[in-house]
Formats: sequence, C-alpha cells, structure tokens
Amino acid sequence: YNTSNVALPLELLNAIREGEIISIQGDRAVANVSQREARLFGENVRLPDGPFMLAFVAQVPIYPVFIVRTSFHRYKIIAREPIFCVRTDRDRATAIEEAMQAWSRTLESVIAAHWSQWFSLVPIFPKR
Repeated sequence: YNTSNVALPLELLNAIREGEIISIQGDRAVANVSQREARLFGENVRLPDGPFMLAFVAQVPIYPVFIVRTSFHRYKIIAREPIFCVRTDRDRATAIEEAMQAWSRTLESVIAAHWSQWFSLVPIFPKR
C-alpha cells in the first residue's frame, strides 16, 4: 500500500475486510500519524492509535508479533495474546484506551526481555 496516500486507512480497512493480514508498527508515533498518550515503563509516551481505531472499526483482534534476534542470522518470532478493541456499551475512546493499555503492557514485557534490541532514532520518552 502507498503510505503517502491519504486514503490509506480506508485501504487498510478494505484489506482487512477482504481477509488480508496487515502489519502496523505500534511502538512509536511519528509526525502526521494519529496518536494518543499511553504509559510505557511508568512514563507517559505517545503511541500510534491507528491500529486500535482500525481494529475497533473492523471488529478484528490485534495480534502482537515481535521478531527478536537470538544469534547471528537466527531469529525468534514471539506472538502474544490477541488484543481486542470491541464495541460494547462503552464509548469508542474508552475501548481504544483499554486496548492501548493492553498493548503497552505487552510491549513492556517483550522489550524488558529483549531491551538491547529495541531502539529508536527519535526520542520516545519525555525529557526530564
């Protein structure tokens, strides 16, 4: 998919509805990407909320998947429990916030076990 296309969310939604699998990086928010505040390692950070809004609209789970290096040219795929962002009597914002909290806890557990493999070229944590 063309990431410069303003219709990308609709394209992604259509792909999901057609049974395709999409992958979205969820550990850092970049400029011009919808984001919300979340807690990560006890700090307030900004994370992309697009995956959660998409899961809410499509009513599909988010499957957290990570790939970590175990040795030279050896990798391990880590899959965690799915995260659900379902419609209930709660409002959309609450459903998305709860799903993002679940994502943050999952992200923390994988990062904590593989800290040396997680890096960012832009600051994620607030300056003190």
